[in-house]
Amino acid sequence: ARAIRFLDLWQQGGWQLKLYGIAHAAERPAPELVRALERAAAALLPQPPRTPSRYGVGFACAHQGRTASIAFVDWWADEDELHHIMFVATPDGALRRARDNELSACVWDLALIGFERDAWCSAVLRNPAGPDPEAYLAARMNADV
Repeated sequence: ARAIRFLDLWQQGGWQLKLYGIAHAAERPAPELVRALERAAAALLPQPPRTPSRYGVGFACAHQGRTASIAFVDWWADEDELHHIMFVATPDGALRRARDNELSACVWDLALIGFERDAWCSAVLRNPAGPDPEAYLAARMNADV
């Protein structure tokens, strides 16, 4: 089982991302991995955050695994599309983008991605009052999966 925890609402350059941590045999990933994820996200998120096809919201996760650490950054665009960028931790603790032949997500990452998909559908796509990105940002996963 892995602990999936909401860590913070990370705001950078007009973006708002729900920042999560997943950790093997711990409640939260190492702070260094979370900081590396924040640096990676800041360097890759497109500008401007809000456009007619982009909402400026999404989620990111630092995953400290049993044998390796990974991270990912995801944002919503074009109403129902999720952009997903994967990173792999290097021996010096930095993050590099995953190669085409490397993983795109593990089963614990998919639990979080599934939760975020459901939150997006509820707050934005199926919301009778209309799209509500703030309601999406307020939906947060904290679970042992």
